[in-house]
Amino acid sequence: MNEHKASISSSALRRLKPDDVNGTPACGTPRQVKRLLKPHNFMGAVGANFIEARGAVPTTTPDRFAQANTASSVRGCKTGADHRFTLVFDRSNTFTFAGVISGGGSVQQRGTGTTTLTGTNTYAGGTVINSGTLQLGNGGTTGSIVGNVSSTGTLAFNRSDTMTFSGVIAGSGAVTQIGPGTTVLTGTNSYAGPTTVSAGALYINGDQTAATGATTVASGATLGGTGTLGGNVSVASGALAPGGAAGGGGTLTINGNLGLTSSSTLDYRFGESSMQGGTLNDLTVVKGNLTLAGTLNVTETPGGTFGPGVYRIFTYGGALTDNGLALGTLPAGTTAVVQTSVPTEVNLVNTTGVTVYYWDGGAPANRNNGRIDGGSGTWQGPAGNDNWTGPNGMANASFTNGVFAVFEPAPGTVTVDNSTGQVSASGMQFASGGYVLNGGPLTLVETTAGSGITTVRVGDGASDGAGYIATIDAILQGSTQLQKTDLGTLVLGGANTYAGGTAINGGTLQVSADDNLGAAAGSLSFDGGTLAVTGSGFTSARSTTLNDGGGTIDVAPAGTFTLNGVIGGVGALGKTDMGTLVLAGANTYTGGTAINGGTLQVSADNNLGAATGNVSFDAGTLTVTGSGFTSARSMTLDAGGGTIDVAPAATLTLNGVVGGAGALIKADTGTLVLTAASTYSGPTTVQNGTLTVNGSIQSPTTVLPSATLAGTGTVIGNVLNQGVVWPGNPVAGDTGYGALTIRGNYSDPQGQVVFNTYLGTDGSPSSRLVLDGGTTSGTSVVVVHPTGGTGVETQANGIRVVQAIDGGTTAPDAFVLAGEAREGDLDYRLFRGSVDSSAPQDWFLRSDFIIGPPLPDEPPGIPPGDVLPIDPPPAVLPPGEYPIIGPELATYAVVQPIAGQMGLTTLGTLHERIGDTLTNAQGGAGDAGWTRSGWVRLFGQQIDNRYQTFTNASASGHLLGFQAGLDVWRGSFLPGHHDATGVYFAYGNSDVDVNGLVTNAA
Repeated sequence: MNEHKASISSSALRRLKPDDVNGTPACGTPRQVKRLLKPHNFMGAVGANFIEARGAVPTTTPDRFAQANTASSVRGCKTGADHRFTLVFDRSNTFTFAGVISGGGSVQQRGTGTTTLTGTNTYAGGTVINSGTLQLGNGGTTGSIVGNVSSTGTLAFNRSDTMTFSGVIAGSGAVTQIGPGTTVLTGTNSYAGPTTVSAGALYINGDQTAATGATTVASGATLGGTGTLGGNVSVASGALAPGGAAGGGGTLTINGNLGLTSSSTLDYRFGESSMQGGTLNDLTVVKGNLTLAGTLNVTETPGGTFGPGVYRIFTYGGALTDNGLALGTLPAGTTAVVQTSVPTEVNLVNTTGVTVYYWDGGAPANRNNGRIDGGSGTWQGPAGNDNWTGPNGMANASFTNGVFAVFEPAPGTVTVDNSTGQVSASGMQFASGGYVLNGGPLTLVETTAGSGITTVRVGDGASDGAGYIATIDAILQGSTQLQKTDLGTLVLGGANTYAGGTAINGGTLQVSADDNLGAAAGSLSFDGGTLAVTGSGFTSARSTTLNDGGGTIDVAPAGTFTLNGVIGGVGALGKTDMGTLVLAGANTYTGGTAINGGTLQVSADNNLGAATGNVSFDAGTLTVTGSGFTSARSMTLDAGGGTIDVAPAATLTLNGVVGGAGALIKADTGTLVLTAASTYSGPTTVQNGTLTVNGSIQSPTTVLPSATLAGTGTVIGNVLNQGVVWPGNPVAGDTGYGALTIRGNYSDPQGQVVFNTYLGTDGSPSSRLVLDGGTTSGTSVVVVHPTGGTGVETQANGIRVVQAIDGGTTAPDAFVLAGEAREGDLDYRLFRGSVDSSAPQDWFLRSDFIIGPPLPDEPPGIPPGDVLPIDPPPAVLPPGEYPIIGPELATYAVVQPIAGQMGLTTLGTLHERIGDTLTNAQGGAGDAGWTRSGWVRLFGQQIDNRYQTFTNASASGHLLGFQAGLDVWRGSFLPGHHDATGVYFAYGNSDVDVNGLVTNAA
């Protein structure tokens, strides 16, 4: 039997030498020596194996130890409150344990020898190395532990494959890599002892800042990783290979010093010239001193391109001892040089197909000093000054037109001077911030022959480069495209004429006018960069392309940038800063839109790109102008929330889902309609205009005083109404009706609820407010807009306008009717509860009321003393059902008879209407002739009438009026006839008070 097993769950075991059987147990108490033969306790050949236990020996199957090696003994002690095993190896020689150790206990290496574990161990209690060496693996592909290690000895890794150890290694012990394979440490290790890489490769991918011991890399071994080493590192004849073990770029940080020798090898991968480190470039950051030596081998990172440019090898914080770094293998066809002339940097400059000149400034003291100094000065052409140098800074020379210009490290103002000939450059890099180029113009030519592109970098590839700013006020001319790369900001201030367009592939390009971007016909493209518009903004008709990396447009506060051209491509568009971006083109980009600040203004759905593109908000505003539009695109409210501003008379209908955790604000006086089952969870505020919910929202909602919440959908959340809640379509008299449901509490300190209602008999259609499970507080003023009516009196519950379901409740004063709701001669009042008691929490409009039988008389009390008599009580209607009579009904009964009375009074007699006008020309009567005349009549009458009507109406007041006439012609058409033509005017006025029966509002 060759099986080793240990399950260490409830007692302590210790491995001793054979002669320890007669010694004193580690527990320090008289031992009990037992031969345990029960299979469920300890299994395997026992022979010379002894188990020494203190206390009860476990008897359950999981607590077992199987041992077939007759050359050793095992002793165990029950320790700890949880009675977990501790398996202790205490030998002075080399011992291999091939079994699997499992359970909840721990393992100790206590002897001065070496214990090798070759099993895939899973015990959970951790590992302690008190002395000697605990070795994982014997050069094969097995041997591992899990959990943390506390060590004052040595932890050794000896595997032939790749092994990742994620536990934390602490203590004063050492770590050694002795196997031919690769070990990757990912823990936050703090061990203080040395680290030795004797063979294979050790990759530090965790933060070992607290592990301050020295690291030594022997001949043939490799040190790499993407983490941090806390101490000094010495690479003798070994290799330094920053980055991940599985390929790809990465940054290895050494907090101490790094020493390289002429036998050292540096194995680097590069794939992106505009970035330090990252996923495509290897980089080593040395916080201390750097001794540079050895040979650099470079391979191209899969997925990257090792093209012309500057690649950072080392960044160091202390002193540089430059013993020379030779170039070994490079990708085929590459021409490169190691650059150490820039303080704190060791770079590899790939000059394949490109000649690079370095700006050395105009100070004579900086000539030929072996450094690149930078600073201010004048940039002249080939026949001009010698303000330029090579990558090593050794010799100064004049500029050669058509080469690539690099500006670093000291900032300054550089004036382009064409007095000795036109200056042209194939590109520029500002590897430090603060440079300003003026003068000019400067001609741009291709960076790489046949590319049609001139590259302008601002930054050195590191994250700090995002803070670099370079300004070019000189006019840029030429036929190429200007391609902005790296993380910094390039400010273009000239009226540029370059014709190839502008590509923003990294960092920020800042402009304040359209001609800063070159010729007006030049296009604009983005691939991960930002266009910053400053000042008051401008309008551009340029076409724009959003590539895979997308693009951001940043508009400064108070600025407006209008882009009338079409935006296409597969990338996303971002809007930042507080200004306004106006998109006016029929855009086709498919990556969606992110409004992360300020305002994005549109008037059509295709302004936002392809119909499938999402719109997200993070403290930004979408403004909709014109008449509005309908969109099926989804929207997302991120943490900063978003505002949708719909202009007056415009309607934005969103059929897509609105999701996210942010808040939604509806602004301006237009209408926003949500038709989908939206899932956003932040609060909703209706500031102005109307929010119509025809789908559902899962959001607590506040309606401000100048706003309206409407719709036929569901609000899942509490509603605070300070404005108007209008179920259905918020148009007075609309017959679409519909119900708005609030699944939460409804609070109304000062708002209104508006209904469109057909004022007919019971069950007539009406819009409806549904309270699903919530309660009410405050008092809502109810406004009813009639959509028609039959004038038929309600006989039962009436017309339901508020419905409480699923346990919802309404307070007795939750709703009060404003003014009157009337159709014909019927007045409708608002009542809480149904007549049949089936819906006590609902609210109804009814045009009748019921008087029940009188209560029985109370027995007379003790008569009081002499008091003044009181007025008799008003007459009480007998029990029955009565219509609700409005104040107009009595008036209707009086109007017609009063009008008839006025007509008769005005009519008068014929004599009164024509007057005494029969006279002849000599003043007498007769047939000789008629003379023309005029007349006036005044009349009046007192009114005190009572009418037999349903309302017992009466009228009191007066009638007043006058009449006047004037003859225009008098004569005779026939003998004996008297004919006349004239003008007649009459006026009458009635002032009457009407009394009649009116139903009290209560």
